[in-house]
Amino acid sequence: MTEASWSSSKLVRSSAPEKHTVSGAAAPWEDDKIQPLSGNPFFSIVMCPSHVKPVYNLYVPNKMYDILPPKDMAADFMYRGREWETVYHGKRTKGKRFGPEWKHFVEDNDLKVGDACVFELMVCTSRQLKFRVQILRDEIPPELRGRMGVADR
Repeated sequence: MTEASWSSSKLVRSSAPEKHTVSGAAAPWEDDKIQPLSGNPFFSIVMCPSHVKPVYNLYVPNKMYDILPPKDMAADFMYRGREWETVYHGKRTKGKRFGPEWKHFVEDNDLKVGDACVFELMVCTSRQLKFRVQILRDEIPPELRGRMGVADR
């Protein structure tokens, strides 16, 4: 599978393997305010206990399987001008997921059951993925929370 077959034309593509670090002025996708989506592929997840407590599992929704590369590779979550490194496990046949390093993002950002995260794919190269994350804290109306299987805090 070629890089172009799983990359969007709006995504930042690069063959450079070096690590991107956040310094100085924040890039447009690193602002801490809620931003409109840029048109890049994205997925959203309402946090449940398995996302924010041990075992800290974060599986990627099926709709992203054709967009993300089918291999294990570095992935970064960007939020409020900071970056958290993890591993994307794309080789798996029983659910693509992020590695246990996801726990650090959860703890550093005090994610709770019922919070929602929007993961927008900003960079997709043959060696790295970068997601801009937006956190919506307890923004789900109570009448919908029960239908989604999310208990009130």
